[in-house]
Amino acid sequence: MLGWLSLFLFGIYYRLNPSLDENRAALIQIGIWSLGVIIMSVGVGLVHTGHEAGDPIAAVGSLIILDGMLFFGRLVWRNERALAHDRVMGPAK
Repeated sequence: MLGWLSLFLFGIYYRLNPSLDENRAALIQIGIWSLGVIIMSVGVGLVHTGHEAGDPIAAVGSLIILDGMLFFGRLVWRNERALAHDRVMGPAK
């Protein structure tokens, strides 16, 4: 669920907010998250095949995923704040 659902939600939010979708920070956020998922998957795979060395690898991957999620939250918060500011200020006349 972590992989498909999260990526789906990122895509929906970025699609509904074109200014953020075109932002380089969105690409960086997806890159961080993807790297974390790959590292965590390798670690979990190692754990399930009986290699104890997979535990710290999975933990590092999980922390990278958390970082990507927090970065996404920061992007959303910053974007929503900017949108709220634009609604309050209204268009220039």
